[in-house]
Amino acid sequence: MLVHPQVPNPFAPGTPASFAGDARTARLLGDPLGLDGGLDDAIAPALNGIPVIGSPVLGPSPGGSSPLAVGGLFGAGSPLENILQALLGIVGQLMSLLGLQQGGGPTSGNGNEQYFTTATGASQGDPHLSFDGTTADGSVIGGRWDAMTSQPDLLDSDSFAGGWQLATQTGTPGTGGVTYNTSATITTQNGQTAVTLDAAGDASVTQNGTTTAVGDGQSLDLGNGESVSRTQDGTLTVTQSDGLGDQIVTTLKDDGPGVDVTVSARGVDLGGSLVAGAPQPRYIPLPEPVVAPVR
Repeated sequence: MLVHPQVPNPFAPGTPASFAGDARTARLLGDPLGLDGGLDDAIAPALNGIPVIGSPVLGPSPGGSSPLAVGGLFGAGSPLENILQALLGIVGQLMSLLGLQQGGGPTSGNGNEQYFTTATGASQGDPHLSFDGTTADGSVIGGRWDAMTSQPDLLDSDSFAGGWQLATQTGTPGTGGVTYNTSATITTQNGQTAVTLDAAGDASVTQNGTTTAVGDGQSLDLGNGESVSRTQDGTLTVTQSDGLGDQIVTTLKDDGPGVDVTVSARGVDLGGSLVAGAPQPRYIPLPEPVVAPVR
């Protein structure tokens, strides 16, 4: 009987997130059991406590460790590693349905965030709010409604280090009580960075107490995956990325009496007024199977 060399327990504390597939899967898992050390800390003792059982195929694991700890069995690209990634992805989706993701970043407002594979949102005109997002299980949240008041937490996310939050400020109501966004601000990096566009067309970046104007045609790297650019027509685009393909792109544009805001997000947690105000999830029905007539 072959005795396989022992490898480190893949579920032991400190195992890099890449074992679970990627950082997005690890973020979905979060710490649902409230163990601080993460899901791996809960699993590791259980696996290490499995008694050694002789296997006609794998043989006993040396040192009294789990018989699952077999060299190469969980190696990168191995069949079991791929299966485990798929299972962890399913677990992440189930946790999303049960609302077990971690929430409440440093700048998040309500802490009730949901994971969205894709999402778009807007505050435009006087102002009309809209949101459309697809959750991890494929259900869709979306709708349009009016809210003529300031939105200090229009949208927020804890998917980036230091948090991300979008806020709008409305002006004094005019004829018929109509209001417009007098400014829109994106706050990141634990509140140390803020990008603002006002209704006068003035754009600025404030970092660590220092404010810098952003001119037409100018681009700035704000660090931590955040950048801002302004086109010649004054449109301001702020991009926040985690380096893994997940991002939030926000466009701020001075449109006559107010500031229009549009957001496009991919693979991130989102909360705030746009998410909370949207109708409940609706499921996209699968097409009916086509059954060929029996001849």
